[in-house]
Amino acid sequence: MRVLARLAVPFVAVSLLSACAVAPRAPVASQGGWGSSSGQPSAYAAYGTITGIEVARDGAQATGTGAVVGGLVGAVIGRGLSSDTTGKYRQRNVATAVGAAVGAAIGHQMERHNNAGGYRVHVQLERGGSVSLEQRDIGDLRVGDRVRVEQDRVVRG
Repeated sequence: MRVLARLAVPFVAVSLLSACAVAPRAPVASQGGWGSSSGQPSAYAAYGTITGIEVARDGAQATGTGAVVGGLVGAVIGRGLSSDTTGKYRQRNVATAVGAAVGAAIGHQMERHNNAGGYRVHVQLERGGSVSLEQRDIGDLRVGDRVRVEQDRVVRG
């Protein structure tokens, strides 16, 4: 039974940390553009011209969820590792506290990295309308470039 409990701790830790992952952001449509409620599939490609590029910094804010989950996972791992190496109650408590602190720091950084902003690219579509998409990397795209909007990304077209 103890072997099963020792194997379960890393599994639970990985499961909780993977819950910190954030889904990619959907495009923000305006003026009936691509990604609006017109029912266009996400694989649909549209062409247009970049009208603006902004740095999107608002995503770098942490909500605290990563720190809380990381702290819990770190505490569980610290407690589990200390009970394997020592039977002393005080050392287990210290290992639990250290594990919680390290886990909280790691979870906070993971959350900030997952929520890190990038660039908001505004595109005037050739078929009418406009669209604004957020993506982490824009490469060498510049205002005035002809681009293709495809699968929630702006690429040189």
